[in-house]
Amino acid sequence: MKPNILTIGIDPGPTESSGPKVCPVCQKIFKTKSIHCSRKCANSVPRNLKHTVCTVEGCEKPHVGKGFCGKHFSRLKRHGNPEKTKRNHVNTIDDFWKHVDKTQGCWVWVGGRFADGYGYFSHKGKPWRAHRLSFKIKHDHVPSDLLVCHTCDNPLCVNPKHLFLGTPKDNTADMIKKGRQRKKLSPLSQEDIRLILAEYIPKVVTQKNLAAKYGGGYRDWETDRKSTRLNSSH
Repeated sequence: MKPNILTIGIDPGPTESSGPKVCPVCQKIFKTKSIHCSRKCANSVPRNLKHTVCTVEGCEKPHVGKGFCGKHFSRLKRHGNPEKTKRNHVNTIDDFWKHVDKTQGCWVWVGGRFADGYGYFSHKGKPWRAHRLSFKIKHDHVPSDLLVCHTCDNPLCVNPKHLFLGTPKDNTADMIKKGRQRKKLSPLSQEDIRLILAEYIPKVVTQKNLAAKYGGGYRDWETDRKSTRLNSSH
């Protein structure tokens, strides 16, 4: 049967991989994921009549394969449907509370976390700190210029009773009032720092070894070491 030129350039549209489709060249019914029933039919389409852009409605990206752009072609191979994404589920408020362990005091967030230790939750396509979203759920609004602070000093707590609004200045004042500001614990003297500078050999005498030998945390004596080096260079 000769190819029907009127139907060659017409794409049957995205369909589920399990449903029957009609080959646009030979009109044969088949059930594979491809647009054509066979390689022979696919190769019989004149080059100038093949797709130049993606056939998904609203997508005008360049054609890559089987009538689709790279994104939709990848979805077709992965899911059997070019319009299906990996995750169609949208997080709801109920999903949020599924990640909370409610105790008598703090309500501890047990879901994902940011690098700084605060809880992470994606809501309506936006990443939220868990305690900030909890405050929003309770009060319907969170001013963008204010912080949501903890009375319990637990970054993973999302109990609305333990949260309050404050400016960065208020948060710092609360930290100082509770004695949570960072204190300098380095017991190093200027002589110790000079010895450290003399003994340090990269990959031989490591910074961890020196911290264990001279005491104090690495961050504390490392700051002193850099300060001494800068002062000695002037």
